[in-house]
Amino acid sequence: MSRTVGVATLLTGKGKQEVLSYWKMFEKDFNSTAVQSFAHPNFGYQGGTCEDAVSLKKDLQQLWAAHHSFDVNVDGFGYFESPSPVIYLKIKKSD
Repeated sequence: MSRTVGVATLLTGKGKQEVLSYWKMFEKDFNSTAVQSFAHPNFGYQGGTCEDAVSLKKDLQQLWAAHHSFDVNVDGFGYFESPSPVIYLKIKKSD
């Protein structure tokens, strides 16, 4: 049986609090609660169909163990309205 999956890193600590403050700003200033489409702030990477979630979890754990964490620098917001409205963070590219 296949299922739809998404891969994301959940934000915690200071990063989580900063995103929650932006969510509140969008709700208050623009009457937008759609920005809060997830229960927890996160970085999303990919979505797709998976037939073996246990193997996927194992493969992802091995991938994450082989890579070090890194900082992401944000330089504002962007948005698009089609096919559905999305607000996103503009990332400053670096090495």
